[in-house]
Amino acid sequence: MRKLHHISLKNFLNSYLINQPQLKPVQQGNCLFIDIPLFNRDEKLRMQIDNISLSYRYQFKFPVLLLKINQTIELLDNNQVIKILLENLAQRDNLPTDRIERVKQLINNSDYNLQLSLNNISQVQIKPLYQTNVDFALSESALIAGHQMHPTPKSCAGFSDEEFCQYYPEFKQQFQLHYFMVKSSNLYTKTNLDQDSNELIKQYLLNTNNDYSGNLIPIHPWQAKYLYQLPQIQQMIKNNTLIDLGIQGEYFSASSSIRSVYAQNSPFMLKMSLNVMITNSVRMNYERELERAIAVDKFWQSDIAKNIQVHYPQFSAISDPAFLCLRDDEGKLIEESAVLFRHNPFMEVGNNVSCLAALCHDNVLSQGNRFDSLIVSISQKYSLSKQQAAELWLDKFLHTCIEPLLWMFSYYGIALEAHQQNLLVKLDAEGLPIYSYYRDSQGYYISKDAMLRYPEHTEIFNTFASGTTEFVNHHFSYYLIGNSLLGVINALSQSQGVNEQALINNVQDKFKSWQQKWHDAPYDYLGFLLKNKTLPYKDNLTTRLCDLDELTAPLAQQSIYSELHNPFYTSRIGN
Repeated sequence: MRKLHHISLKNFLNSYLINQPQLKPVQQGNCLFIDIPLFNRDEKLRMQIDNISLSYRYQFKFPVLLLKINQTIELLDNNQVIKILLENLAQRDNLPTDRIERVKQLINNSDYNLQLSLNNISQVQIKPLYQTNVDFALSESALIAGHQMHPTPKSCAGFSDEEFCQYYPEFKQQFQLHYFMVKSSNLYTKTNLDQDSNELIKQYLLNTNNDYSGNLIPIHPWQAKYLYQLPQIQQMIKNNTLIDLGIQGEYFSASSSIRSVYAQNSPFMLKMSLNVMITNSVRMNYERELERAIAVDKFWQSDIAKNIQVHYPQFSAISDPAFLCLRDDEGKLIEESAVLFRHNPFMEVGNNVSCLAALCHDNVLSQGNRFDSLIVSISQKYSLSKQQAAELWLDKFLHTCIEPLLWMFSYYGIALEAHQQNLLVKLDAEGLPIYSYYRDSQGYYISKDAMLRYPEHTEIFNTFASGTTEFVNHHFSYYLIGNSLLGVINALSQSQGVNEQALINNVQDKFKSWQQKWHDAPYDYLGFLLKNKTLPYKDNLTTRLCDLDELTAPLAQQSIYSELHNPFYTSRIGN
């Protein structure tokens, strides 16, 4: 069996500890560790850690130790640790063997893909990912290890090794799209744009003035091969209602989501259906998601959105203003063909824009992350200590990115699924945040109470995920606070000389200040943040063990959450 990479084990252990919030770090002399008691065994695993983390994620010192009943210690290899801990969960929770075996297979697949990347991407290609200035296209290739709180972050079913290396962003490959021409009666499309979709495709994707007798639709080159397997596509080609124009036009590269593609010269990115299982889900554009995208784009043209922009000109959302989707000869949508057009604000050279996940991603060559270079740059420019530089970065980030989202929820009851991959920040030459973006037309939540406040926007809000204020609080707390804000704090505090508690204290003070400033807001979400002893955090390991699909399951059943200590909790609100 192939030896599991230590990065894969680190991701698994962090996801395991989310599942076991009762396990706490212990300090004995200079040694810090977390012990995991083994069910029905008088033995335990000991994981040595670098620091106590208040933000849920640890850096481990390997190997993991097995403390046996006879007081002897065994050094475990990475594969043994995974096997023991999964069996421990199976016995504790009485899980079926097939579930455990499936997750083992996903872990092995994820690790295989990780090592495929590390073996095929040179250090010369990797090092620029951690510089102060990294443009959007390069930063989207930075997630070599994937989601760092997920047990199977690089799992992928559908791509061959060759296709993985061609279509995953870390390989920085460019590829052309596959185009089809279709009769208008076999195309379902909606747009909020003034320009016809055919004209957009001809001008920006195909770079041609040719006349076409039918409607054009671009398809991911891998997906085009998949479409040919569908009987309805075969029938359409036979009937000449669908004509294959082949691979041509502008060259694109994959973004961090794999199925969304980017070309610097095009004013539109494309989010495409891709029938590949990537981590938890097959990445399809479903009809409801297409309709929601159009509604979300309209929302950002509404009076509410204009007021948000007036208050926070340093923040904007990247929306999807148009879509195309084939219909078969019976008129049924072929969702496997659906493509969304997404605005591309990153056409300028040297834009220095990164998603938070790229900033927080561990350096796969050594310790630390990109914040190491950012903090050094800021320290030198402004003659600050590393702690002061980290606090300055965090303060700018709060103003640029976190405050607008909290204000929008506090005043309008609208929350965004703002996890690390969906939030992007533009940095200045020294590395300080100056602008932020939210990308994703699917992650919009609204409380039912807020929907009643704005009946003029009912048509738009009916496409949002809605629920009680408590329900929206819960999801917003994980995505914006647990995943993004605490993820940033954790990554900043990995730099030597940066104190995590001091960063958390600064955020807590900012929360109190905003709560007082927004005293007239109808939703006291900041009060919720400051008064609750725990915060929800997605338990990706249990979600995988239960085989939940986060794109197709009902919203309340898409994921499983743990309740973790809230580092912003205070018992003295307003003091």
